[in-house]
Amino acid sequence: MHRHLVEDESFYIISGTALFESDGERFTVQRGDFAFLPQGSTHSFLAGPHEPFRCLVITVPAGFETFTAEAGAPAARRELPEPEPIDGPALTAIAARHNIEIIGPPLTT
Repeated sequence: MHRHLVEDESFYIISGTALFESDGERFTVQRGDFAFLPQGSTHSFLAGPHEPFRCLVITVPAGFETFTAEAGAPAARRELPEPEPIDGPALTAIAARHNIEIIGPPLTT
């Protein structure tokens, strides 16, 4: 669960489903849906179990890409890697440098 202090964040769903939570409200999205999460809203999402969740993420204004570049790592191969444990304190520090507040753990069902 996190909040962007600068950006609005929007998701256009290409495939799959996901459970979103924004400011305490839960809703499910599917292919063709659009979810808008305004600046300052607390939010998280959990991809559905039946097929890959693919979406176009739009953040306005620009700058969120600097967070993803610092928080992530280049892919070793052209395939999704196996999930690894998240270093919460490190992610929280990186997020803070990019005007994102980590509010709590990721969304679960």
